[in-house]
Amino acid sequence: APAGFTTEQPPSAWAGVAELRGFHLCVTADPASEQTDVRLTYDENRLYVGCVARLDDAAALCATVTDRGTDAAIFADDCLELFLSAPGRNLAWQFAVNPNGSRFDAEVRQNQAGDPWRVFGAWNGEWEVRTWRDASSWQAAFSIPWSTLGFAGLPTQPLGFNVGRENKGGNENSQWNAYDGNFHAVDKYASLDLQAGRVERTRRVDRQSYRIDRPRAQFEAVLGTEPGNYRTGTWGTAFLNIFPEAIRKLYTEEEERQWQETLLAARGEAGMMGPSLPWANSSIFGGWDRMREYTRRYGTRYPYVLFNSAITRGAIQSGARYHYGDTAVDPACEGYRQFVVKGLEELKSKYYYKDYLDTVGLVFGVDEPTNSVANIYSRSRNAALGEALDAAEAEIRASTGFGRFGLYDAFAEPSAQAPFERIAFWRWWNRNMARFCQDVQGKVHEVFPGVDFKSIDRNTVSGVCPTDVALLSPYSDWISCDPYPTSTAASYGRGRALYHPGFSAKMLGDLASRSRLCVTPQNFIYHGGRPEPEEMREWASQCMKVGAEMLYWYVEGAETLMSMWEGNLEALAINKQLKTLPKIRLPERTGTAILHSDYDRWGYDDNVLHPAYSLYVLLGEQNQAWFRFISPTGLSTGLHRLEDYRVVYVPRLTYTDPETTARLEAFVKGGGTLVSFDPGLFTANLDGSAVPERAAWFGTTLEPRALRRPVLTYEGKELPLYRIANLPGPLAGKVQACSFGPLPSDARVLARYGDDDSPAIIERPLGQGCLILAAVQPFGASDVALAPSPWREFTGALCAASGEATGLPIWDFYLKKLPENDVRLDLLKKW
Repeated sequence: APAGFTTEQPPSAWAGVAELRGFHLCVTADPASEQTDVRLTYDENRLYVGCVARLDDAAALCATVTDRGTDAAIFADDCLELFLSAPGRNLAWQFAVNPNGSRFDAEVRQNQAGDPWRVFGAWNGEWEVRTWRDASSWQAAFSIPWSTLGFAGLPTQPLGFNVGRENKGGNENSQWNAYDGNFHAVDKYASLDLQAGRVERTRRVDRQSYRIDRPRAQFEAVLGTEPGNYRTGTWGTAFLNIFPEAIRKLYTEEEERQWQETLLAARGEAGMMGPSLPWANSSIFGGWDRMREYTRRYGTRYPYVLFNSAITRGAIQSGARYHYGDTAVDPACEGYRQFVVKGLEELKSKYYYKDYLDTVGLVFGVDEPTNSVANIYSRSRNAALGEALDAAEAEIRASTGFGRFGLYDAFAEPSAQAPFERIAFWRWWNRNMARFCQDVQGKVHEVFPGVDFKSIDRNTVSGVCPTDVALLSPYSDWISCDPYPTSTAASYGRGRALYHPGFSAKMLGDLASRSRLCVTPQNFIYHGGRPEPEEMREWASQCMKVGAEMLYWYVEGAETLMSMWEGNLEALAINKQLKTLPKIRLPERTGTAILHSDYDRWGYDDNVLHPAYSLYVLLGEQNQAWFRFISPTGLSTGLHRLEDYRVVYVPRLTYTDPETTARLEAFVKGGGTLVSFDPGLFTANLDGSAVPERAAWFGTTLEPRALRRPVLTYEGKELPLYRIANLPGPLAGKVQACSFGPLPSDARVLARYGDDDSPAIIERPLGQGCLILAAVQPFGASDVALAPSPWREFTGALCAASGEATGLPIWDFYLKKLPENDVRLDLLKKW
């Protein structure tokens, strides 16, 4: 800060400090109609940020709240907001003030990479803010001690930085950083490098396209004659009561009623489910009677949601043992399960029970159940739960930890045992989650005869969460996932995003094969990505062609509704089309499986699954062959059977158990073909012991090696090798490659390293079958999805050798846009 600097003066009077000009509208990044200037300086103890918000009409300034508490309800007023982040700590902060000086602060965090950044208002920092206003502007000066952000002094690493403005009179949110996205797109903040003395604004990037070129798109050819009976719905009500106050007050009560009636009628005619209970009866004009009217007129049924903040608080107050403060509870813990079951039982004695029986069409258990697990079970982050965490550790050691491995702390420095601790923890947790599904499903069927239970929504926002869905499937009438390609692209690249909806849906549907498949497609702006109608139709088609029977679109808030109205009309048109669509004819048989290892998902802490996704793309989208995902759990429980297949692909199986290993060996000896792309195949059992079959299968040793050229040669062609991406540990950024020792005499070389011609993939017999074993992991990233490569021919040759049909038309399925499905939504829009 310059000599004599003080925050006692308004920012417009600050001299000798950096000036940051130019505010941009959220979502579009177009220039704001009313501009804001930012002033910035700092010293060893504090950051000082001043804002000058220009006003065309001072009378339009909204400033009603005067509360001087720590977290005032200021967001119905005009606000200025400062956002900072510490990228290395996965943490951000929000500081906000209204023109009266009422203030709010919060931490902003992700539960896991790729998830939405969410605001946690329970955090309160030590900081100061002052405000001024006159006829042409209002101003704020923020003074933030470094210590309140956890820094001992001036930060040595760059911070994320942004400043936002909520302009109620102008009905616009704007920000200094120039990107497509909202205030909480933390990964797009500017870089504030105080050591170098510079701040770099993020530039708006060209929009990525998620369209797939399908020159042979199929529609009628893959439709059957039976009714599809597909179901649809949406999270967002789009009622005016969720819109900003500045918008709501433009409507009379009768106009609001008509808006709601028009919207619900359009959704009813499209065959959609209605808004969710327990809120629908209070948000719909006319309550239960009106809901019944929609049921009579359109057949509308309403989902009943068993998760909300009141249930979380009630479960914690009733003694649920595993929680994080009073805002998050583990749905797999006994106390939460008992509280939910008790609530369902008590519903039978409520005066409105009959209303529920008349209207409920689906009961939904838990949304993204793993989201808060890392925080809850962390000794370093949740020290207040010490005694309960001791009990969890003892349970894990006694049940799934072989007496050796206990509680894994996701926020502590990982030890050499971390992979085994993660595996032990998630095996324990998933057993508990299966008990939740079993008990709640039983009670749902008792309380709501004939109504299905959708157990969970698996978090596939950008990757794949650690839920063992094969374990939950027997207790789940429906199971769902929520793939959002713009999140996947932002976190893991465009290649991993292009087929993310289809991959997520097929993996879930195959692994949880006793459940019907629901998908929650993206219908909102996320990570700065605004879905185009054609992209939404592609994503819906990807899900339907792999077995989805329900689409339940996610819409987030009024900002999305106002900013991508065409997307909402497209979702309505797709839903209307699915209402009468005949059943899509999926292939009934295949001789090909991909073995997905939850053990490796947990052991490597790999939520991206590049190898499994790459095989999905190669076998399905590129060779257009049918296959199924299977898992060790499915094999153990009888959900999946190796004898149904001729070829099993293993993208990764470093960690195994004797039962799985024995099953795979019997499969090969009985005449099957196993294709492994994991040089670490059978490295360790779950108890940490060595797997003797590793040496027997390879017949030689494998030693890590470096590559001068990341390619293999195969029949005169070059197979690209992709470096390990998005995976913590020593392999990050490298090709995971090994050299074979002296090959056994029965080995045949299929592919060689491009730099020294040494063997990289071999084939050898085992019993009546054969093993195809790679000394290299080719698919460390998902770039095979960006363009066809010789890997398509390599996997295509394996399909031909096993008699697996390719070129199936189902992979070119696309929901043809038909004019009769367009929805005219005559809503009175006043913005």
